[in-house]
Amino acid sequence: MVSTGTGPPSCRRYGSGMKVPWRNKVLADHGHGATVLAAQVLVALAVVGCATPPPAPSAVPTATVPPSATPVESGIPSESAPGPVIWGPLAVIPGGDSADTARTTGTLTITDQCVFLKERGGPVLLLWPANRTAWNAGDRTITFVNLDGSSFTVEDGAAVALGGGGGSSVETGVRPEVWLARMTWVARPAATCPLDPYWSVGDVRG
Repeated sequence: MVSTGTGPPSCRRYGSGMKVPWRNKVLADHGHGATVLAAQVLVALAVVGCATPPPAPSAVPTATVPPSATPVESGIPSESAPGPVIWGPLAVIPGGDSADTARTTGTLTITDQCVFLKERGGPVLLLWPANRTAWNAGDRTITFVNLDGSSFTVEDGAAVALGGGGGSSVETGVRPEVWLARMTWVARPAATCPLDPYWSVGDVRG
């Protein structure tokens, strides 16, 4: 038999002018018409069986899912690190574009729930402006940007000088729960923190 065409290696095709030995033998026998018909059917099936199979479907590209955003631990504006702000134990108020010019000194104390200043007269709750304060959860420190552009990172037990201004119930006659309710908070202090007196931080120096 003669093989032609571009089908699979095992597929043999017969053209119109090709000789098929067993078919010629059958055609020579005019008394066997049924055999001739069967031979023609077999030839047709052989041609159909040699049809080129359809191409395999192409793979569908898989979409890439971007990684989720990582939470930010800073209140200082940053275009490269968008996301929720973590304030830790800080009591935080809005703003920070201006500050009072009074001054106080003491030892910074950072606990799991509160940040306050130890003075001679006792603990003072510290209020931090959101626009210039960063809580660093990894090492539990605070980074503060002063109005002159300088920045300081302070930790628990650090001796600090703080600019800003404050008050107490003795000076104002207002109970702590009243002024707490009147304030607008970014992060409200825990009820277990020392609430009277308080100091709104406007400047930090080591």
